[in-house]
Amino acid sequence: MESLEIDDDIKAFLVESYENLNQIEQVILNLEDNSANSEHLTRIYRALHTIKGNCGFLPLPKLESVAHAGENLLGKLREQHFTLNPQIVSILLQTVDAIRQILAQIEATGNEGDGDYAALIAALERVGSVGGDKGEGRQGRQGRGGTRETRERGNQF
Repeated sequence: MESLEIDDDIKAFLVESYENLNQIEQVILNLEDNSANSEHLTRIYRALHTIKGNCGFLPLPKLESVAHAGENLLGKLREQHFTLNPQIVSILLQTVDAIRQILAQIEATGNEGDGDYAALIAALERVGSVGGDKGEGRQGRQGRGGTRETRERGNQF
């Protein structure tokens, strides 16, 4: 596993990525409280796109793959292939957590670590192909506590 030298460029990448993650998380939490609108979805999409795009300049394939899968799901939401539901909110928050874990690993060790994100990527792709819980639409939003509790119990995908 290749390690990066934590130079000024990597430090700037990490700072920008953490800022994007904080923005994504805040917007997702707002989505839980309000109906999804295109502005919110576009903000999340652009932040994930920025993280993914920056990975193109660095040897970070895990981070790029997770961000890309999340970006694809957001693209389908933006194009209104389906509507937001609790399952999608949960998997978006899991994506934020996974990206945050990878960034912390990069910051601490200079590499992406041993984490396996294949199940998360597959779940993002599966949810993106069927839209999560069928017929749920925007009803049944969960609060932040319930969502984190679901994630702490383990991935349901």
